[in-house]
Amino acid sequence: MLGTTRVMDLLIILVVGWAAYWLRHGTPLPPVIYFSAIGLSMFFAANIFHFAGLYRLETIRNLGGQLTRLLGSWVGVAMLLLVIGVFSKTSAEYSRIWLATWLVLVFVVLSLFRIWLTWQVLAWQRSGLLQRNLVVVGVGNSARRLIRHVNETGANSGVHLVGAFAVDSDETATRWKG
Repeated sequence: MLGTTRVMDLLIILVVGWAAYWLRHGTPLPPVIYFSAIGLSMFFAANIFHFAGLYRLETIRNLGGQLTRLLGSWVGVAMLLLVIGVFSKTSAEYSRIWLATWLVLVFVVLSLFRIWLTWQVLAWQRSGLLQRNLVVVGVGNSARRLIRHVNETGANSGVHLVGAFAVDSDETATRWKG
């Protein structure tokens, strides 16, 4: 699932860049220099999104934190592109309207995709498809606190308590559920 999310992010950047060019210039075939900018942004986004934690399940489940990280990461990608464009003296080759349209639309479409993804992950979790099974060995205070925490957080935690086991003094295992 997370690999598919990476691919979708990159496809969104590519397709929206191409569509923004088509909308702005009325032709579906951008010059190579536009695809260079789009390709460079895809490279930066793949790395920055990864280091921002956008592909971790706990981040995906938290919509507010995810969108905040997405905004910061995409602004970082845009800043890198602008700096490279200024220092390489190629920024004049690009339509500023295309650039602004592309950057804004990519963020909007990525946000919509991430909203859907969060909703889908939470639905999968509620149905049990993304549950992690937990077995607790031992029944001391730490184990009891862990069991209580898992029971209190319920389906939102993504953890299903299978059971807890205690080892008797004669080394036979007995099952205990708390």
